[in-house]
Amino acid sequence: MGRPHRPQGQLESGTIEGMIIYTAGETQPAPWITEASLAVDWAALNPSADEVATLKKKGFQLIDVPPSAFRRDVHTPKATLLPFYWGFDVGSDMPADDVYKMLTIIEKHSAELAQLDPSYSQIGSKMWEFQKKALDATWELCPIHPGLAKYLREKGVWDPKWDSKIATM
Repeated sequence: MGRPHRPQGQLESGTIEGMIIYTAGETQPAPWITEASLAVDWAALNPSADEVATLKKKGFQLIDVPPSAFRRDVHTPKATLLPFYWGFDVGSDMPADDVYKMLTIIEKHSAELAQLDPSYSQIGSKMWEFQKKALDATWELCPIHPGLAKYLREKGVWDPKWDSKIATM
């Protein structure tokens, strides 16, 4: 058995002709993108004006990220990306009150977390805003934890259209 191919080797050899790039917190690339960037030169390919219009018409959000977020030359003055929302995937067996408490603790310590890992800068001082953006983009795709629903209701940003997607425990 030979050594498994690493993504950067596959990019360099042409086995992979493209990859989806994203940032964590719009401030830094995922570690695998950084690793691939050490081995091969790649360029960000931004959508055309027509593609941007189509994406927006379909309800997709777009963000412009400076090349500095990738810590390399991406051969364009900005990278236009779809936001990457991550979550605290706790599963349906975690009680709503525990998830609610977890979210309030994370919110309280968000500045400390961002100092430790810049990807936490997304939650910043308005974690509810990040959570709302994430739900705006994903609410039709998966159930919403009742602890998150409680948190967003308390913050006054709950959208009633999400009611039918609250998971039953």
